[in-house]
Amino acid sequence: MHNQNIGQKGFTLVELSIVIVIIGLIVAGVTAGQSLVKQAQLRSVIGEQEQVKASVNAFLLEYNGVPGDLINASAYWPAAMTDGCQKLGTGNSIDVECNGDGNKKILIAAGTTGEMYIAWKHLQLASLYPGSFVPTALIPGIIGGNIPASKFSGVGITFGYDDATSDMTAGDGATTNGRDLGRNIILFGAVQAAGTGLANGTAFSVPQAYALDVKADDGSPVSGVMYGSGTLTDGVATCITSVPSVAYNLDATDTSPCAIAFTL
Repeated sequence: MHNQNIGQKGFTLVELSIVIVIIGLIVAGVTAGQSLVKQAQLRSVIGEQEQVKASVNAFLLEYNGVPGDLINASAYWPAAMTDGCQKLGTGNSIDVECNGDGNKKILIAAGTTGEMYIAWKHLQLASLYPGSFVPTALIPGIIGGNIPASKFSGVGITFGYDDATSDMTAGDGATTNGRDLGRNIILFGAVQAAGTGLANGTAFSVPQAYALDVKADDGSPVSGVMYGSGTLTDGVATCITSVPSVAYNLDATDTSPCAIAFTL
């Protein structure tokens, strides 16, 4: 009987080795590419917070008020405010929905709409920040809806006034309460599914948060112009440690236990 296998041969060890090397190079290239993309996204956060700060400063000079907190915004943009703000409360006027209370703080809640969401609408109407935003009630943060998306995947950019009442940032690793910065802040984080519903959920690894802090500030999560944070429920022990001193917990095993905030 004719042997159909005559003339056929398998891969040699050398050929198999070459194939394995090629596959390894492809995998390494893909991994390196993903790392480069993530690093580029991380660097973009610094540029984004600088852009937001510049927009807020320009708004202050033009309108003598803080975006979101501007008490007479509806006088500047009456038609746009009527169309752009939702009448969320029973018996409340458009003024209540679209104006701030003028206390220089971008509050989580003012009237029935959070000033942190009105702020983006004010900047949009002043042509100082790109995008189209529709302020909503206190919760939830909607990335691409009432707050802009960061270039860092899954992260939104939220305004707020951080104090012991609003607790937009978690504690220093030794406590679960807020830091009480007493400052308006720009917070980069994921939308939380539960609790406050704000976009102050964890989204960054500890090395990423630390690298940002070193580049933009002083490398400390509890001083300067950038602050590391965690969720309000876990005491940020996975993002920040208090032993032997307060610092980023660089040996944390959690993949993304940190949110970050910049003071305005």
